[in-house]
Amino acid sequence: MDSSVHRLRPVGGDAARREASASPLNDASGFEADAEGDGVRFESPTGTPSEDGYAALDLLVEGEESVKFHLRFSSADGETRVLGFRLLPACQARVRVPLAAIADDSFVLERDGAVLQRRVQGDRFDPSKLDQIELRLDRAASTPVRWWQTPLGIRGDEPPRLTDPDLPDGPLLDEFGQSARRSWSGKTESRSELEGRLRRQRDRPADRSRRAERSEWGGWTDGPRFEATGYFRIERDGDRWWLVDPDGRPFWSTGICCIRPYPETAYGGLDDALAWLPDSNREFAAAFDSTDAPDEVSTVNYLVANLIRAFGPNEWRDAWERIVDGELRRLGVTTVGAWSDREWARDAAWPYVRTLPWEFDGVESVAWDFPDVFSPAFEAAAEEVAAPLAETAGDAALVGYFLGNEPDWAWMDELPAWEMLRSTEACETRTAFAEWLRERYDSASALSDSWDADCSFADVESGRWTQSRPDGATADLRAFSERMSERFYETLVTACRRVDSEHLCLGTRFPWSPPEWAVPGLKSFDVLCLNCFRPRVPEEYGELCERLSAPLLVGEFLFGALDVGLPAPGVQWVPDQRARGDAYRVFVEDAASRPWCVGAHWYGLYDQSAMGKRNGANFNIGIYDVCNRSYEELLDSIRASNRHIYEVAAGCRVPYADEPEYLGVYF
Repeated sequence: MDSSVHRLRPVGGDAARREASASPLNDASGFEADAEGDGVRFESPTGTPSEDGYAALDLLVEGEESVKFHLRFSSADGETRVLGFRLLPACQARVRVPLAAIADDSFVLERDGAVLQRRVQGDRFDPSKLDQIELRLDRAASTPVRWWQTPLGIRGDEPPRLTDPDLPDGPLLDEFGQSARRSWSGKTESRSELEGRLRRQRDRPADRSRRAERSEWGGWTDGPRFEATGYFRIERDGDRWWLVDPDGRPFWSTGICCIRPYPETAYGGLDDALAWLPDSNREFAAAFDSTDAPDEVSTVNYLVANLIRAFGPNEWRDAWERIVDGELRRLGVTTVGAWSDREWARDAAWPYVRTLPWEFDGVESVAWDFPDVFSPAFEAAAEEVAAPLAETAGDAALVGYFLGNEPDWAWMDELPAWEMLRSTEACETRTAFAEWLRERYDSASALSDSWDADCSFADVESGRWTQSRPDGATADLRAFSERMSERFYETLVTACRRVDSEHLCLGTRFPWSPPEWAVPGLKSFDVLCLNCFRPRVPEEYGELCERLSAPLLVGEFLFGALDVGLPAPGVQWVPDQRARGDAYRVFVEDAASRPWCVGAHWYGLYDQSAMGKRNGANFNIGIYDVCNRSYEELLDSIRASNRHIYEVAAGCRVPYADEPEYLGVYF
């Protein structure tokens, strides 16, 4: 393979100012920028870049915040493909972009050392047409962003992975897993402080009793009484939707996701960024992934290491369970949310939800990760997805199950039927599309006239399309995309109900409102699940619920800040911890006041690592930090909302409305 490297010169500052001070990286230039969109353009590459090649450069960002950039690749025909990514501050990062990602349907690329949350979007084009590359700042920080970059290179082989990055300010994490570069009120300063707090939390007297107006499950005993079926179900009481607990009581699901002691730190290629790495083979073995993961995705769990310090390798898990169970009961939450330890939840008598991941073995994808739903193999794969429900089919504590989480296709603007024509040579769903068109059109000429394109039924059935989408085809592509959605969900939900006919299908955990073409398939759900990263649940969610005659469960929401040592705040950003508490109350109580909403789950129990988990997320999302220190302003708000949530849901109490300052979306 060609290992030559063609180095591209920056041409034009484009509002990024040259930085004259000495560079911490060899052969690097410095830049400073103030606003989103500021950056650097590079000269046109020479030669003919191929899909086997790579674009690469090293970057080092100064400061304390995780900064988001994008590389914009433009073709001579005006097409653009964009790779967005975030960088760990004060740590050398090697940005390596396979040029195949310009041409294929890549969406998420794996984390690469200090390069976090890599996502590809935009037009797809042949890399041989590459004409220009730009590095742009995607998000302005609280101060001007300063960075150093080596020359951008186009090469024919994969650049070497960076395993010894420059760390100009020393390690990024201290011995407890906290940021080593920052100080803040509440930072754990010593082992004695850590162990003393954990032991006090464990020894706090447990209170397993429910309030007088709560049922065994956390339902509302002062509210209306419905039929008891022994399982959770839904009920529409006039205009108001409710979840109903197994005893027939109204149930509003206030939950917390990720209730498990595993906030991982991914340190592959970043060993020197850790002030202390526990011994993986002895006392701290439980702090490491038990699978044989490759070095580039190595993880360590500092929360578990901290618990082992306080309670030892044999007692830490029991201590954690006691701490968490007691705190959740004091908070008054009613549900253990997604990505939690469901065995623990069941044993502790907590209502809980579970997520069924979908892996469609033996089924090809036809558009991003959307499967070939008309293939006979898809029905067999759906049965495999549903099979794990047998484990919990008779469990009254299970509220319901989610079908998958934030699929790639939910993020895309294109219709899957069109993407299928571009991405596959042939598949069963294309055959079904051609048959569907034959039923609508008497002849190939009628199809061509309608689509205003020279095409036939045979062209629809096989052969990869390279032309632009015909305007006349849009209505048919949309209608068949809807049919693809219906086939997808009807098959999956039918398979699930054969295994478990008692529990609620809570839908797919969409990142926001689903694409319009997907909506017809959602009528198979009992409950619609949408994640929400806004100050309040938008009215459009309620309109969708009305169309589907189903209530909404907010699968996850969160608010984060930059005042507790994390380099990124969270998807929805507020100034500080007090504002996080106010934002929680506003969101939850406003959601409860909506007659079509039956619950909202906070994401999650613990902050993510300041160095990021496997995908690079490193947000202030938790009600606890990595040292199990709670954010009391947030906990106070959770307790206050849960104390009155049923009165708010029933319209007997005005929801909390003291909004904090919202600083926007940090993605």
